[in-house]
Amino acid sequence: MTDAGVRECGRPGQLLGWRDAPEKVRGSFYRWPYVSFLHCGERVGFGECFGPALLNRKAGQLAAGPGGIELAGVQVVWRG
Repeated sequence: MTDAGVRECGRPGQLLGWRDAPEKVRGSFYRWPYVSFLHCGERVGFGECFGPALLNRKAGQLAAGPGGIELAGVQVVWRG
């Protein structure tokens, strides 16, 4: 776990139930949103799933910034 509350993990070993189960949805949003990252060299892909109809995939590039590593040139590559 990092100080930002983010940790690297492998694929879950078991299913945690249906994502759209009523107890996991609050209005249009999931109670616990799901954000995933894929890193390859200087490129980063990430997906954000905030609700059943609030999905998107983005791609960007890592760059050095005043506070450390930052994402630059982020573009939405898919929205659903």
